[in-house]
Amino acid sequence: MTGENDQKMDMGEVGPERVLSLEEILSQLRSRCESFEVERELGDAEGIYLLEVKSLDGSKRFTYQRKRLLPGQPQGIESAGTTIRIEWLDDGFSKTLADFNPTTGEWVEQ
Repeated sequence: MTGENDQKMDMGEVGPERVLSLEEILSQLRSRCESFEVERELGDAEGIYLLEVKSLDGSKRFTYQRKRLLPGQPQGIESAGTTIRIEWLDDGFSKTLADFNPTTGEWVEQ
């Protein structure tokens, strides 16, 4: 029997995605670029949600971005997902290198 104060869960509601540690993020970035410097790091109470690094030769920027649902944002509208992107700085071209699969805990190369 359920009480009046029992929480109801929306069956379409997805649980929170695992937040990667700084070391996990850096490990993924190092596998794509051996030498880099951190340009920008942004975080919230859960951890890092944006980390931008530039290769030491200055030719590429790699960006880690965590999937987030922002306060006040309608349910079902969220960022594309947790990704690692590359941008070539000479022409501004960029593409997604990998997406994080929260179900398996693995990175899926694109």
